[in-house]
Amino acid sequence: MRTISSHVSDVIEQTPLLAEVLSEGIGNASAIARLIKKQVEKRAFEEVSEHAIAMALHRMPKRKRATQFGFRYLRRITDVTLRSNLTLVFVHNVPNEKKIFSRVGAFEEKHPGSIFGVTKGLVETLLVAYHTAAPGLKKLFGHAVARMQSHVSSVTMRLPSESMPIPGVYYPILKALAWEGINVVELVSAGTELTVFVEDNNAERALKIIRDFTRADS
Repeated sequence: MRTISSHVSDVIEQTPLLAEVLSEGIGNASAIARLIKKQVEKRAFEEVSEHAIAMALHRMPKRKRATQFGFRYLRRITDVTLRSNLTLVFVHNVPNEKKIFSRVGAFEEKHPGSIFGVTKGLVETLLVAYHTAAPGLKKLFGHAVARMQSHVSSVTMRLPSESMPIPGVYYPILKALAWEGINVVELVSAGTELTVFVEDNNAERALKIIRDFTRADS
């Protein structure tokens, strides 16, 4: 039979931010116990007191586990580019799947440089366009448009090729944005290139956070 401590440990291991707070010794065990109580009980199939969870948290090893990715790679981020005034257009794939790319191609011929990127998902295709192209795309796809989000900016960066096999390669970047209260609206990657989309009013802060990585000490 598994112990309460093992269930608590599993929950913490699957919550990177909580794991880091505990490793830094800046977390309140009682507050964290209240936060994860339902998750622990779900695993234990029984009611577990907050006191028991807090005690299990106190007994957990306090050693800090270094992220394998580390600043050794973060400092080598290059070509950080900011684009603002974008609109994300999500188009239903069915029954338009075969027509989407041909329509996008025809639209780009008439409006060169208006579409920044196209990403095909299982259910929807994401079109990243400059805000001036949004009305035309909405008219082009009509009811096939699932939703649109305006006032979006993108921050694109190049990571070193050696970082690709490293687990959690994006985690430090996403963690830094989350801790600063910046919502990542969308995330797209292509090989060594990573693009995060945020609201326009968070663009400069997101850009600064990412550029700070390249200047951080290892």
